[in-house]
Amino acid sequence: MIDKTEKPDDVEDLWSRYGSLIKSRRKAIWLIFALGYLIAYFHRVSPAVIVDKLFSQFSIEAAAVVGSMSAVYFYIYFLMQIPAGILTDIFGPRKVLFCGLIVSAAGAVWFALAGSVGSLFAGRFLVGLGVSVVFVCAIRAYSSWFRPREFGTVMGMMISVGNLGGVMAAAPLAALVDLLGWRSSFAMVGLASLLLAAAAWRVVRDHPADVLPAGRGAASTYRPQPVSWADTAQALGRIVRDRNLWLALTASFCIYGPFMALVGVWGVPFLMQVYGMARTQAASVMILASLGVMVGGLTMGLISDRLGSRKKPYVAFAVGNVLVWAALVWWNQGMPPVYGLLALYFLLGIGGNTGVLSPIMIKEYNPPQYAGLASGLGNIGGFVGSAFMQPFFGLLLDRKWDGVLVEGAKHYSLDAYHFAFTACLISGCLAVLMASLLKESLRKSSPGPGA
Repeated sequence: MIDKTEKPDDVEDLWSRYGSLIKSRRKAIWLIFALGYLIAYFHRVSPAVIVDKLFSQFSIEAAAVVGSMSAVYFYIYFLMQIPAGILTDIFGPRKVLFCGLIVSAAGAVWFALAGSVGSLFAGRFLVGLGVSVVFVCAIRAYSSWFRPREFGTVMGMMISVGNLGGVMAAAPLAALVDLLGWRSSFAMVGLASLLLAAAAWRVVRDHPADVLPAGRGAASTYRPQPVSWADTAQALGRIVRDRNLWLALTASFCIYGPFMALVGVWGVPFLMQVYGMARTQAASVMILASLGVMVGGLTMGLISDRLGSRKKPYVAFAVGNVLVWAALVWWNQGMPPVYGLLALYFLLGIGGNTGVLSPIMIKEYNPPQYAGLASGLGNIGGFVGSAFMQPFFGLLLDRKWDGVLVEGAKHYSLDAYHFAFTACLISGCLAVLMASLLKESLRKSSPGPGA
């Protein structure tokens, strides 16, 4: 067992003495991370709006190529979760976030200037590398700046604001692409990332002790002991031996992978090809999924804090996710009426982001000074699922492709999408089983930052 270096009585004393000062700064810190997550989520789903343009401009023939290009983001994202957690625990979320935003800005510009399919892959790689640290840094910072009974709520609020990136990557991006072209649109996102990096360096601090009055030893009194590489290696070994980690990873894999396959790549083509919608109309429908994520994230956070339970909302939302996929598969033989489809996309957003509870729960199973490492490990599952499901969804579509081309791009039938949706339904059922086996992580009596 690893000793906790931050004592509950020290934390309570810090809040009693400097509570007003901490509260004034943490609002700005919360906003910086929320905007960083907004940019991360924008990049996560933005390829869906320009899929047909990439097919035609780069003479791409296989759907799996576009799926793989989008999935590069997720490959590097999940590979970076353990390094991101270690770096965040050792160097602090401020420095790691700043560097990540700089790298993501470079990736967005690279993507915008791409002259080949290989350059598209390289741009997505850099973007994924940069934004891969945002969520882990946020959990690490919020663990220091917010009390446990507030943690689910502030994380849910961050997810809600961050998922405005999904809204912006739908109809607004489609309109911007029609106006300026996709290259100029992504270059503008790169510039926004640079500006946010500058703001993060200016505003973010790793711990409330970093903003206390200087000259009276206050900061050194309350600042937690730094962790070493040796301590981190010990913590890593202990965390990976916990069965709850693997249950949580599998659950988020099975929920978030199918969700991102649809919302991140294939949702807009599905609406255009099966329902005959125009690009902007299809992108507008996709906004409903992002709005659902916003509502679901905030609702899960509030409910889990009020109930004093993470597991109960996890299981309930996972069951809801299965019901939505079942409706997409079976309602009206896989083609729900448009009014029903609108509701289903919104509900899919509510249930599809349920796996975000996995890193929160893994963080709560472990000592607070390893919040970065623990949450990074807990955050891997959803992105492994996304990296796997986006090209796999494309492979399933190709299995049922009937040879039809429209303006040089493959056109898939309802039967092809129904085949892929069935795989998503099976995945969701497995997620319910894994979530039901998890141990409860939130204990009202548990000490921790801000307890």
